[in-house]
Amino acid sequence: MRILPALVVSLLLSLNADAASFPVRQSPHLTDEAGMLDAPAAREVQQKLQDVKRQHGIELTVVTLRSLAEYGEAAANWESYATSLFNQWAIGDSRRNRGGMLLVSKADRRVRIEVSVSYGSGINERLKRIIDERITPSFRAGEFGGGILSAVDDIIELMVPRSPLQAPLTAEAPEGSPSKEMEKAGANPSAGQPEEAASPWFLLGFLVILLGFLGSGLAAVAWLVARLIKGTKPRCERCGRDMALLTEQEEDPFLQSGQKLEEAMGSVDYRVWKCSGCAQTRIIPHKRWFSGVEQCPGCQHRTIKRNTRTEVEAGYLQQGRQLILRDCGHCGFHDERTIIIPQTQSTDHLTAAGLASSSSFSDSGSSFSSSSSSDSGGSSSGGGASGSW
Repeated sequence: MRILPALVVSLLLSLNADAASFPVRQSPHLTDEAGMLDAPAAREVQQKLQDVKRQHGIELTVVTLRSLAEYGEAAANWESYATSLFNQWAIGDSRRNRGGMLLVSKADRRVRIEVSVSYGSGINERLKRIIDERITPSFRAGEFGGGILSAVDDIIELMVPRSPLQAPLTAEAPEGSPSKEMEKAGANPSAGQPEEAASPWFLLGFLVILLGFLGSGLAAVAWLVARLIKGTKPRCERCGRDMALLTEQEEDPFLQSGQKLEEAMGSVDYRVWKCSGCAQTRIIPHKRWFSGVEQCPGCQHRTIKRNTRTEVEAGYLQQGRQLILRDCGHCGFHDERTIIIPQTQSTDHLTAAGLASSSSFSDSGSSFSSSSSSDSGGSSSGGGASGSW
């Protein structure tokens, strides 16, 4: 008979989840139904969250609603609705379960940061500070875009490890547990235990530091050799005497316009030597390989600057498109080239069948919808923080 109450509770929770109404997901990282972000701010938010997903495997999304009443919910159900939406969209992935959602209801003046169950309760207090110190003051001043962007930056800084050696956030040990009691008593849990072998992370860190020292030494040697080569006095080919190095002001009359521009752009450093006997001059170029300036195919000077512009951002269900512009500051050479950016591959909770049946994307990439279920991706048990303005 004890099984009956549990079955009743499970049935009620299932009915409540089925009855809940959720917004249509516009894109993997931003659903702005309330129109709280202008176009530049929306692009910046999506770019930041795409980078976090690609580089660290953490899925974050920003959602703004006009009102909870549009989905048949009362403001009192704010936290439970946020958790249900998080699990309905399966934010994160089922293997690592690392995800977060910034949810805002404009009419209800409510804000919520919901996180995956893997982060535990130790992160809640810091999420609350983000709401109180970043979001609430900005929203009260009517700066919705600035508040959301600031909050996104802080959430990323909190949830992304600062280095490969940093351990992920985990829940704190509960009160009364042996480890907690030993911590209060000032005891060392590892006292009297045999020392363990060095961690692979420690060995990796040592190797990185060692390679860093070696790289710095090689760079210093290369710099010294370059300085010695530059400082070596050449002999005049006409009379055989040593040549003297001219100053920056003295060498300008001997340089062409393209050479002067190369020096101004930092791509080539020209040294002009002059013979003290017969006044013969010699110009010796020293290329700067990491200047970011390219050689022009027209005038052959290193005076081309490259600029990139993203025309279509890559997503889970579409390829991106990027335009590369190259312009020469000397001869006016110009060309453009379009490259295709592969679509995001890290869609652990989307299968080929799921994409065909539950997701759609227009040809222009302007609409996105997904009906992912909570058993195919990340999940939340209600962890996070809430606030109002």
